[in-house]
Amino acid sequence: MKKNLTRTLMLTAAVLAAGAAAYAQVHIGLNATIPFSFKMNGKTLSAGTYRLGPATMSNSNVLYFRGVKASVYAIGTHAIGDDQRARLMFRCGDSSGCALTEVWDGQGQGWKFAAPRLSAAEKERLAVVYMSRTTAD
Repeated sequence: MKKNLTRTLMLTAAVLAAGAAAYAQVHIGLNATIPFSFKMNGKTLSAGTYRLGPATMSNSNVLYFRGVKASVYAIGTHAIGDDQRARLMFRCGDSSGCALTEVWDGQGQGWKFAAPRLSAAEKERLAVVYMSRTTAD
């Protein structure tokens, strides 16, 4: 048990260190202005403008979100598709709020995130926020 915890912590630290080092090399990103607070990987982020992109130049499962009030790295499932519009997709519930479920970069690369379950009484709706491409840090 202790051995598994140690391995997990070391792997997490390695991923974060690699992501942080690679972040300095990423010069092309996407900007998104999200008009509502949302959940991502168990954290609640406030409404605002975020810059996001892969934490490394290769097809990574790690995605960074950098905003005025918060910067986070999120680990999702890397996906490939034919989506031609850069966008964020959210699953929203009446009382539970919105959770980020997908990110598409407009060039066929995407990331999918697990969303919290909605209660049986909640109605589900989807929200989409389109992004613009940036070239400077």
